[in-house]
Amino acid sequence: PPGDLNAYVNTILPLLSDEPRRLALGRQAQRFVQEHYSWDHVAEQYLAVFRDLASLSPVADGGQRQ
Repeated sequence: PPGDLNAYVNTILPLLSDEPRRLALGRQAQRFVQEHYSWDHVAEQYLAVFRDLASLSPVADGGQRQ
């Protein structure tokens, strides 16, 4: 739980003596970051937004988008 120092310590301390688990967690974290925050992924997200914006009808003078 957020703010629970004892829970944090009880979760982290066992990792000090469990190298395989630490390595596995590190690999999972690296894979997550590569999948969600790589430049290619971020660029694709931006392109999707730009495509959506480009598909909108232009706004007439003082009018509403259609």
